[in-house]
Amino acid sequence: MTPASQTGPIVRRATSADLPRIGRLGALLIEEHHAFDSRRFLNARQRTPTDYASFLSTQLEDPDVAVLVADHNGDVIGYAYAAVEGYDYMALRGPAGVLHDVIVDPEHRGRGVGRLLLDATLAYLKSRGAPRVVLSTAERNEPAQRLFASVGFRRTMIEMTREAEEQPETEGGQMEIKRGGSQPSGKGPAEYFTGMVRVDPLFQAPDPARVLAANVTFEPGARTNWHTHPLGQTLIVTAGCGLVQSGGGPIRRIRPGDVVWCPPGEKHWHGATATTAMTHIAILEHKDGKNVEWMERVTDAEYAAGESAE
Repeated sequence: MTPASQTGPIVRRATSADLPRIGRLGALLIEEHHAFDSRRFLNARQRTPTDYASFLSTQLEDPDVAVLVADHNGDVIGYAYAAVEGYDYMALRGPAGVLHDVIVDPEHRGRGVGRLLLDATLAYLKSRGAPRVVLSTAERNEPAQRLFASVGFRRTMIEMTREAEEQPETEGGQMEIKRGGSQPSGKGPAEYFTGMVRVDPLFQAPDPARVLAANVTFEPGARTNWHTHPLGQTLIVTAGCGLVQSGGGPIRRIRPGDVVWCPPGEKHWHGATATTAMTHIAILEHKDGKNVEWMERVTDAEYAAGESAE
């Protein structure tokens, strides 16, 4: 079903030949969730790709299971796994289609591949008589949440996790102390960053406050996409040397001690220089549940113009 002249990705049913690649993508899915919260989510092991491929091999011929792949000129760049399931009294739901996995190779994100997989999966589950489709997604996986919301998924359940061995520390009333090292680091999603970026969450204030902050480290050459913030953003540079630019303005060099204010709605990007890493604290606020609008990548040519920035 693949045209000889195929140039864009197509979605098709997986075959046994696809299983090694699906296994590697499944391991990546596990790794990304582990980065969101290392205490809640399992980490991938050396055998994870093989074990996951072995499991999915048992699902390929089941008519009530969809294992679909996004095929780009013979290369599997994403997959989805879903099934029609019966009553689940623990979840208080009746028969439904359950979307278990959907992931796209980071190099191919931001090009509509996830939407292609999701649309094809929903169509298959509907054809098998599923009256509705349910799924779970990580709290910090905002790109996935936006994708699911774009096709009509609504929030119906909230999972909450508490570690048995520790409680939030309060000293005098309701003051909360988050101890250093108690929050897992995460990778800057390849969909929104170029190069290696580490994000260390600092805090997200509870309602009615809406401010949050993170410590963000860019390796040499790494930077954000172009983006805006509905209520603006403050950057406090703490280490290294970096670059920042507003749309239509010059690229400017930033160093430890510099404080950068990005006004609401102003298109901009920031990152490290080509030779030196940079770390900054980013402080921003939510508006109507949203704190950033991601846009196109900063091209290599745009970035290279910063070599002579002052």
